Amino acid sequence: MKNIPHQFSIRVYGCAVKDSHVLVSHEHYQGSYFTKFPGGGVEFGEGLHDALIREWKEEMGLDISIQAHFYTQDFFQSSAFDATVQIVTVYYLVDILNEKQLEILDHRLQEVRWLPISSENPMTFPVDQLVLEKLKSTFLL
Repeated sequence: MKNIPHQFSIRVYGCAVKDSHVLVSHEHYQGSYFTKFPGGGVEFGEGLHDALIREWKEEMGLDISIQAHFYTQDFFQSSAFDATVQIVTVYYLVDILNEKQLEILDHRLQEVRWLPISSENPMTFPVDQLVLEKLKSTFLL
């Protein structure tokens, strides 16, 4: 791995679960479409909770309450958009405080919808796929 810049991107995502459904977003970025959990990158000087709250507010106009840590990725994963960047992802269970105010504010978001947790796994990224399976085993006893 000589001459490859080694960079990390810390990512934080929220899993809002309601009536055996979880909120997911369908996004478009760098010519690709994908399905993922709402959230994004942690900015320098920001904590994980602050970043997650900011991401949900910026992207969807939603206020959230972080309920519990759900999962932290513990294996190597490079960014789908830049192979020289290693991502580290953290997922929290969240409650939406103002769901009626949902509004797509980020031009990359194509749609936000409630996905039945029991559905076939539509998530694009490997860690999101794993997290949805963990949600199934947690919420669909």
